[in-house]
Amino acid sequence: MVIFKTGLSTPLTETAYDPDHYPNLMVQVYALEYYKKKADGDEYSSKIRESKTRDLSDFFYPRMQAAFRQSLQQTGITLICVVPSSTVGGFSPTMLTIASRLTAEFGLTSKNLLRRKIKIQKKMAFLTTAPQRYAAINGTLELIDRPGPSEKVILLLDDIKTSGTTMLECTKLLKEAGAQEVIGLCLGINK
Repeated sequence: MVIFKTGLSTPLTETAYDPDHYPNLMVQVYALEYYKKKADGDEYSSKIRESKTRDLSDFFYPRMQAAFRQSLQQTGITLICVVPSSTVGGFSPTMLTIASRLTAEFGLTSKNLLRRKIKIQKKMAFLTTAPQRYAAINGTLELIDRPGPSEKVILLLDDIKTSGTTMLECTKLLKEAGAQEVIGLCLGINK
């Protein structure tokens, strides 16, 4: 059994929900532990920041694997999709490798269904209200592929969940393309 830094033997869970901008849409999001923006001496949060540009999957994978086994394996997930980074066409190398490893180990499919078409102009972590976050993310993503007929339950992998706006925007696009359910799994939840 993996004991997470929070002292729990299961990952953290939160629901991404913004009824003003995404009515009737909620996403259950699992995370390995809390992320701290100003993490002096917090190795885990520092590694998350570093994982955006460097593959640190060896550091994170054992816990992602455990989180998948403990909380997500029985959900019927058929497809893994990585959330695009804030740069046009970019993805976290860490998240791409984790998706590949989960796919190989659990017999799933992994596809990049989404692409960032417009760079996010402001750092999402510093936007404090739902309207600010929605304005920053709305229209910056596009669907570049569709889930197949049997790929109805999608696991979205992302580095950090703050308000959940990115997860909700991705979920909106994926559901419009035929997904029945979308579940999020992140390295950290912003405190």
